[in-house]
Amino acid sequence: MLLSDISKIIQCERILYFQNNKKVNYISSSSKTIKKNSIFVCNYKKKIKKIYFEEAIKNGAIAIITNKIIHDINIPQFKVKN
Repeated sequence: MLLSDISKIIQCERILYFQNNKKVNYISSSSKTIKKNSIFVCNYKKKIKKIYFEEAIKNGAIAIITNKIIHDINIPQFKVKN
């Protein structure tokens, strides 16, 4: 699947920092299990620390699906309602 396909599959309220269309290999909600070319899914209603976003990016996340925009992180973000 390509990163651009995400907006066709889920209902996005907003998309930020999308520039390059990359191939997505994995989707995970755990920053520890993120692999290269993964999407990190985050429910911001739960307590989540910025360190998890940084860990996901370090482990290979190329985008984030979230219900709240995360500032100071410049990878594509697909904001969803919930």
